[in-house]
Amino acid sequence: SSEFNSVVVEHHLKWSPLAHSIPGPIDQSSPPATRLGRYDFHHADTMVDWAIERDVHVKGHVLVWHVTSPPMLEGMEPRAVREAVRRHIFTTMGHFRGRITMWDVVNE
Repeated sequence: SSEFNSVVVEHHLKWSPLAHSIPGPIDQSSPPATRLGRYDFHHADTMVDWAIERDVHVKGHVLVWHVTSPPMLEGMEPRAVREAVRRHIFTTMGHFRGRITMWDVVNE
């Protein structure tokens, strides 16, 4: 960390990787969630904690991106999508409050 003291957690902070239907650590065979509101922060917590223990700043990427948004958003009314996105942002940023201080909120 003497040459560079920042890291960007990319994939594991995107919405779909955080939302799976099976609790516990996510593996490749874990199916995507079929309902909103279920989060597994195990892998993201591991990476963030690793960085903080080494005095490395963490940037979160990305809270909302059409490629990794849960498929069930497509069938929702606009008002419900707005509320789901708002809830997701508050849930994720709240979980990492004080540990991740920089975020890419919306990508493309």
